[in-house]
Amino acid sequence: MKIVIFRFLMAWLVSLPLVINCALAMPKDLRQAGIDVGCEPVADFFNRDGQIEPDYLNLQDGRSNADGTLRASFWCKPKNKKQTYWLVFVSNGMPYQRDGCSPIIEWHEKPKGLSIHSQKLELNLMYELGKKKNLTSKDMTLYKPIVDSHDGSGYAFYCHEKKWYVAPLH
Repeated sequence: MKIVIFRFLMAWLVSLPLVINCALAMPKDLRQAGIDVGCEPVADFFNRDGQIEPDYLNLQDGRSNADGTLRASFWCKPKNKKQTYWLVFVSNGMPYQRDGCSPIIEWHEKPKGLSIHSQKLELNLMYELGKKKNLTSKDMTLYKPIVDSHDGSGYAFYCHEKKWYVAPLH
């Protein structure tokens, strides 16, 4: 009997960090902001191999928030849509129109992990979200885009002239 209890406790202890990581990965205020807009954390976000970037991101991205606001983005799953994910932008817990763009990007691929791109990108590498219409300007983005990637592939998101644009990354 003692051996059975010991094995059960060991199995439970080994699985505990995985449960804690999934449940507490996103800060409480961002989880609440997700609930407020109608979504919840992506339940199986961390269930994959390799190094995984977080499902949320502090949006300082080289531009100071002189007014002391906390701006962030995070992935979540809308409660009533099966094959859709949302990338939500908030400022002090409220939806935030980043450079005039919608505070929610609807995305049909499973989120990979958020970060800020290491450099600015040429605008002509990007296409308008949902339309596949490329920008023609060879100008650089004004700031480093937000990246969703895992194992070397993913997408960069950038707001330009009040529309979301995306660039595949390989």
